[in-house]
Amino acid sequence: ILEFEVIGLKGGHRWLETRAVPLRDGEGRITDLLGVTRDITEQKSAEAELRASEARYRAVTESATDAIVTIDGAGNIAGWNPACERLFGYTAAELSGQPLLLLLPQRFHHAHQQGLQKRLADDAMPFSGKTVEVFGLRKDGSEFPLEISVARWASDRGVYFTGFMRDITARKLAEEQLRKLSLAVEQSPESIAITNIDAELEYVNQAFVETTGYSREEAIGQTPRILHSGKTPKETYDAL
Repeated sequence: ILEFEVIGLKGGHRWLETRAVPLRDGEGRITDLLGVTRDITEQKSAEAELRASEARYRAVTESATDAIVTIDGAGNIAGWNPACERLFGYTAAELSGQPLLLLLPQRFHHAHQQGLQKRLADDAMPFSGKTVEVFGLRKDGSEFPLEISVARWASDRGVYFTGFMRDITARKLAEEQLRKLSLAVEQSPESIAITNIDAELEYVNQAFVETTGYSREEAIGQTPRILHSGKTPKETYDAL
């Protein structure tokens, strides 16, 4: 089989494929060659587009800061990016062909298997774009909070799932610190009020309610001018 590119009289480029079959006489000697040629330009264009698409996919996944891992219908890892290796601590050779359960704590294994079977059985089940929080398991055995969204897709080899994963340890710590701060503000014996840039009250704690007599519903959306007694000099407020 011979593939070659030709240029037409008007300058157009086409790809051709030629197959040559020898013709023999009664004694087995080759007397002629029978050539069959067909135009494979569209096939070549499709192949080039596929290569370009694969190159774009590799460029995006390999440069992504989020971990990206693909599993097949059996739940085995079929693809990953460098961020996945860094996040979980495994090398590419250690990940290849391994079950995704390798990256999940034992207590989540049963739920994962059930979910995978359910999504394999229902093509219409909405799965793409939904973000959930789970725990991941690193190679060293440490667990960490993980945010993951999954997309389902199919090829001539079967059904696959690609997960986009992000370590949310820092976010969880910040949320916990904020929760503790909110609790401290709420329980403070001092009156505390928070306003926006227009001086409208957005939050008051319980001490504010007890001291001023205004309920939260009455205070929120007002300005601190509701506490103005008329006895304080304007200069004091200007300085404040």
